[in-house]
Amino acid sequence: MRYCLRYLTPLLLTAPVVARPQSLVDTSHVRGKLVGDLVDTSSGLPLRRGLVCRIGGQCRGADSLGHFEYPWLSPGEQVFTVLCDTGRLFPRELDTLRVRLQPGQHLELRFGVNATGCDQRPFAVEVGEFRGHYTSGFEESSFVSCGDTAVFRTWVDLAGKAQQQERPRWPGAVRGESYQRVYVRWRGTLVGPFHYGHFGVASYHLQVDSILEVRRSSRHDCTFDRE
Repeated sequence: MRYCLRYLTPLLLTAPVVARPQSLVDTSHVRGKLVGDLVDTSSGLPLRRGLVCRIGGQCRGADSLGHFEYPWLSPGEQVFTVLCDTGRLFPRELDTLRVRLQPGQHLELRFGVNATGCDQRPFAVEVGEFRGHYTSGFEESSFVSCGDTAVFRTWVDLAGKAQQQERPRWPGAVRGESYQRVYVRWRGTLVGPFHYGHFGVASYHLQVDSILEVRRSSRHDCTFDRE
């Protein structure tokens, strides 16, 4: 018996390992992907600046064509909340989206929502001269241009030449005051709408490159009066 074991042991150690059949491999944990397009049911157009939030998870924004993607989703039922931008601090909840993903599934869908009350202004970039009232202070740098009857707030940042102009061109009498309000005429690049500035309260962002005029504000500066 000892003689047989002596010669069988090397054979057992060098025997080939049999691979597990592919059909028995557990694929239940393989993650899937959700790709979708948000559509305004009243107009048939893509929902601008939509937001898709997974319950208990993160949020993903949709682009200007309403397109969004959620990679690496676990198999099973997934629940999402669809929201839209209102132009204010908080978004508006529109609907609940429920999907069931199979392991490794790539799911594409088109989801219609009622976009009433959503801010659907197109995103734009404008370069030029702007005039209006600028307010600055603690966590405040907002601008409302003349003729802006909707009074959309614009967050302002000074860049380039404007940074050097700020101190010598600013009215000394109001420079140290808290939340000063002045009339300005300046050049720069305006983008939006989205959420800009402190807590995202502004709809637009203006990067000022050059300050042309700044003085104390009065009710005769523009065609409308906010005082």
